[in-house]
Amino acid sequence: MKKLILASIFGFAVAASVQANTYSDNNPANVYLNLFNPSYTGEFTLAGYNPATETITSASALFTFWDGWGSESFSINMGGDIFTHGSFNSYQQIGGDVVNAWGILDSTGALSYTVSRTSGGLSEFWLKNANLTVETTARNVPDSGITALLLAVGVAGLLGIKRRLLPVA
Repeated sequence: MKKLILASIFGFAVAASVQANTYSDNNPANVYLNLFNPSYTGEFTLAGYNPATETITSASALFTFWDGWGSESFSINMGGDIFTHGSFNSYQQIGGDVVNAWGILDSTGALSYTVSRTSGGLSEFWLKNANLTVETTARNVPDSGITALLLAVGVAGLLGIKRRLLPVA
């Protein structure tokens, strides 16, 4: 009987374990940002992400630029900001220019972002690539106690069968 109870507890522990998934999307922007074209808007989509069954636990975006002197990148870790406010905002200096990157996460997991040149001289730079990586966990489905009730009824039934089949000493 002890083995049956231990096996049941182990089964519930395995069933309750959380599954983590990683999704990513790469967006080759390939656009020059300059005085006449100061911003670019793109969108990341997470193929396979299901907001009804998964919760995003962390996200980071990597933006890669080229400014004539070489390639530069900056990463934005979205942690709590993206989850509490549904958006992120970050500033970075690329060469002599200040770049602003901000975005909004919608309920389907699509993340719209805009990269804009907010200050600087007449220089221009190329937004080569944007990449989003997201970690998710499975959502816990609330249980109204029916599982515990069914387990208790099953154990009571097994105890009843055991008493009927085994002779009383």
